[in-house]
Amino acid sequence: MKVCWFTNVPLPSASRALGRKPSPACGWLTGLSQALLASEDVEIRTVSFVAAEEDAQIFAEGIDHCLVGIPRKRFAEELWFSPSEKTRRKCRELLSAFGPDVVHIHGTEYTYGLLFAQGDIAYPTVVSLQGFMRSLLRPQAYGMTWSDTIKSHTIIDWLRRRGILHMRWNFARKEEAVERHVLSSPAHFVGRTRFDRACLHSVNPNARYFHCDEVMRRPFYTMERNPDEVLPRSIFFVGSNTPYKGFHCLLKSVALLREEYPDIRIRATGKRYDGSWRAGGYSKFIHRLIHELRLDDRVAFLGELSAEEVAGELARAELFACPYFSDNSPNAIAESMLVGTPVVAASAGGIPSMVRDGETALCFPANDEIVMAECIRMLYRDPALANRLAAEAKIVARERHDPGKIARTMMDIYRQASAPHKANETASAQRIPAPDTLET
Repeated sequence: MKVCWFTNVPLPSASRALGRKPSPACGWLTGLSQALLASEDVEIRTVSFVAAEEDAQIFAEGIDHCLVGIPRKRFAEELWFSPSEKTRRKCRELLSAFGPDVVHIHGTEYTYGLLFAQGDIAYPTVVSLQGFMRSLLRPQAYGMTWSDTIKSHTIIDWLRRRGILHMRWNFARKEEAVERHVLSSPAHFVGRTRFDRACLHSVNPNARYFHCDEVMRRPFYTMERNPDEVLPRSIFFVGSNTPYKGFHCLLKSVALLREEYPDIRIRATGKRYDGSWRAGGYSKFIHRLIHELRLDDRVAFLGELSAEEVAGELARAELFACPYFSDNSPNAIAESMLVGTPVVAASAGGIPSMVRDGETALCFPANDEIVMAECIRMLYRDPALANRLAAEAKIVARERHDPGKIARTMMDIYRQASAPHKANETASAQRIPAPDTLET
């Protein structure tokens, strides 16, 4: 089977082969592609938009990668809101040359789905549901007061039209210009939580929906947690520079526990605010909040980490905190479960479909630092509870994220999506007269 993927970013193997820095985003695509190639007779081509003057194509790790170059000055507009006719033509040509049995668009956040909704993709199409702009437009999506939101903007944020307010404006525009059209299309949709199914059906009640979980990156399946190497009272967090991931809520929870647990600490991915004009206002807000809460010596920023490094941090952390305000299925939760790190998580978005409160994690209402602090306290006070939750979570995660099972499920979805198209092709071929009976 020939499958053409449209991905939000180039796969790491393509970036490395072309001398580019791989993006840390969409790591699960590497896991899925490896699982498919290992277990099925499948040929994969990927297509991604990149900010470049020229196109690029390279074969790496068993996959044909096509990078569609878009000039930097137009890149954001075309990726987020509306691809140009030139870009659409390039995509049509790449598809025609490859002749896929099915097209798989990973996510509705960018304009790849518009290629199908607008008729540029004339092949059976599967759309994976990832994030949703609508959920990020809710007033509670960031858990910040109006005053804090304004204070989180720097002069550069206002001048360059970035920051939380501009981000919300862009989300609203993307929801109207892209997401709604893609979700309304007759594609086959793939999701994994009650949340993404509800978001889809709120726009398209008759949409065809398939369930398929995600393959995580390899280090999280192989990392073994050694209790003797766990850093006491350490909390690992992913996404400190993203407002809707709620790092500010975690800081407030830790402040509540500081006197009770003097050695409590946070280790977080992302950069510490360095005072430069390039730094975003949210980073400045976090820097100020850490100082106000007297947590300067309790927070370590680790920068951008590889999969191996994240797995190592999880293995050494006493627990993983996920205070996200909106997320469909945070990979960080799945990765923590696979490693065997106890989890405290907000009951937001699709998270309740990933963990069960009191069985595989401890849950709290989003933006409630008091209940979150209590969940952390419960795990600190009761190591047996933490171990039981982590052990059960690991069993659940190993079953849910089994690469072979997921590859088989996805291939079955591809076959169901492409079956009507193949049947029509066969019927059309049967209606064509034999060469010696064609009219001249």
